[in-house]
This record gives sequence, C-alpha cells and structure tokens, in this order.
Amino acid sequence: MKDYTDEECQPEFLYRFRSIENLIGRNELTNQEIFFAEPVALNDPIEGFLDVFWSGDKIAWTNLLRNFIYCLQQCYIESRLRGATGILKNEDIPVLNSQIDLTPEGQKAYRTVCEEFFTNPEISKLIEVLSQTGREIRRAELGHYLTAVHAFALHLITLEIKGARSTADIATLAKFAEVQKALIGDFVLQVTRRDQSGANDSDEKFRSASSIYDQQQLLSIFRANSFQTQQTK
Repeated sequence: MKDYTDEECQPEFLYRFRSIENLIGRNELTNQEIFFAEPVALNDPIEGFLDVFWSGDKIAWTNLLRNFIYCLQQCYIESRLRGATGILKNEDIPVLNSQIDLTPEGQKAYRTVCEEFFTNPEISKLIEVLSQTGREIRRAELGHYLTAVHAFALHLITLEIKGARSTADIATLAKFAEVQKALIGDFVLQVTRRDQSGANDSDEKFRSASSIYDQQQLLSIFRANSFQTQQTK
C-alpha cells in the first residue's frame, strides 16, 4: 500500500457554502476572502485542538519552570495593578517574553525567586524524576505538576514583591516548604509508579486528579490557619 505525503492528501479545491449576507455583508466576494472565526469563538471546544506534549531533559524542565515563574510573577503584578475588577485573560500571560523585558527591579526579583525556588530540594527532586521519565507528558498531566508548585512559587513572589520579610513571613515560608515537600513527594511517588507500570495517558486520566483536589484543600486550610494566626497576634 502506498504511503501518501501531506501534500498529496490535500485536495486541489476547498469548497465552503456561504450565505448572501456573508458574501456581501462581509465583502467576501469583493475582497475574494473567506471569513473564519477565531478558535475562541467556535462552539466546538475540540475544533482546532492541538495535541501538544512536553518531553525534555533536566535543562528543558528547568527552563519550563523558569518561564512559568516569569509568567506567574508578571500576572501577579498585573493583577495587583488592575485591582479587584481586573480580570486577566489568556492573552495577558506573557509566555513569549523573557526577563530581559523586565525592569532592573523586576529582573532582580525574578532572579531571587528562581534561586529560592530551584534550591528547594523537593523541586529539584521533581525535576530530576520528570527528566528521567522519557514519556510524552501532555496538557492535563503537565497541568498537575504546575499546580503542585504553583502555591509555593506564588508565595515566594509575593514575599519578594513585598520586600523585607518579617519573622511571621519566615515562619510561613517554612510551613509552605513543609507542605511543598508533602505535595511533591506524592507526585514523585505517582510518577515513579506510573513509569514502572508502563501506564499511558489514557490510564485513569492520570490518577493525580484526586490528589490535586486534596492539595487545594490542604493549601486552603493552611492559608486560612496562617491568616488567623497572624490576625490574633
């Protein structure tokens, strides 16, 4: 059986039925153009979906998390500037920018957060495990890993933007490190078991879904208790 190339599979002509309103009202006929709605405006969430996966070595995973911290820091600052009524959209996330686009103060804050983030032993352990997995990690699974480190990274960012750290800030950071150790330890264990069993992406939708819910509950309780402790002092 012959294998066809992508070019050979493309038809010579593409047909699309259009109403008079679209042909005249949108000047499609005059401009010899065809209107296509943006993907976000489509009523089919699967249409235009790209099956993107992530796979890389230790350097690639580290750089991915660096970009995640950069975007998180910029979104945090932007949300503070906009106030309670300002809602960030996907296009507001500066995924294509880098630290060279920051002010000198912003670059200093970014470097400090990254240094503290990556010297955390649990973060280093997670990067090591993910770099050795050799699997294609898709959107849902990658989202779980980013969710696991999100609260810790955001806490470091808020402390750095705030400036001088009080005794309470240092104590809170130590508690966050303890929570982070439990969360990352859970993920490392699941990834290791997953790789040893040879499971694929369709197996139980990656069992960390329930673990993520537990993490969010744990972090919510922790932050509420921390806030109440500070209020009583």
